[in-house]
Amino acid sequence: MKIAISCDHVLSNSHYMSLVESFANIYQNATIYTLAHKIGAVQGRLELHPIKSTFLSNLVDDKNKLDKLSFLVPSASKKITVQKEFDQLINISCGLSHGFNVEGNTKVIQYIYSLPHFLSRNKTSFFNGYLKKWFKESLAKSELIICSTKEIQKIIERYTSDKQQVYTLKPPVSTDGIPVIASKTFKYDYFVLYVEGQLTNLEKELSTILNNSNYKLYILGGKVDREQVKKYYPKAII
Repeated sequence: MKIAISCDHVLSNSHYMSLVESFANIYQNATIYTLAHKIGAVQGRLELHPIKSTFLSNLVDDKNKLDKLSFLVPSASKKITVQKEFDQLINISCGLSHGFNVEGNTKVIQYIYSLPHFLSRNKTSFFNGYLKKWFKESLAKSELIICSTKEIQKIIERYTSDKQQVYTLKPPVSTDGIPVIASKTFKYDYFVLYVEGQLTNLEKELSTILNNSNYKLYILGGKVDREQVKKYYPKAII
């Protein structure tokens, strides 16, 4: 299977960029399509891949500048075509890179890492209506859309049809820079579980294992459903 990967930008090191690079490391022969690329700005193996970018590479050198010029993204996207030789395009998006032209029967999987500023109700500009219309039309190209949070999923569902599959899958966290060091002072006697809103099926299933262990459990996260957490994890510390 021949894979292509697309993303908003290749401009700086970040958690978003490490996620893009993780897929690039899995698919080592993948071509990278992006809106803006600054050569040498990203450390790692990503730039060993062929990288195809738009004219925005000449206009921006950081994400903030790309956001400010987002009104140019629809026209820039038209300049990039993912060739029909690819079986699948994996797009890791901050809300701008899902509008590339795709030839043939190439299947598209969208991972929405974050949303663009023009979807915010607190942001108003002359181009907002135009960009929102483009955003909705571009999303229609994908049967499968995966969101990084449930909040993003709820917003994306406003712009998709019933025929499209929309799910939530939290992005992974790299532990490469976090050494595990044995300590005579601290006891490693607890787990930490990050929860957003309702518990997922996996988090419910984990309760059997964690409740039967001798470890403490700390619950972190936003908008935690305390009543549900106490039902599945009665001894948890929230």
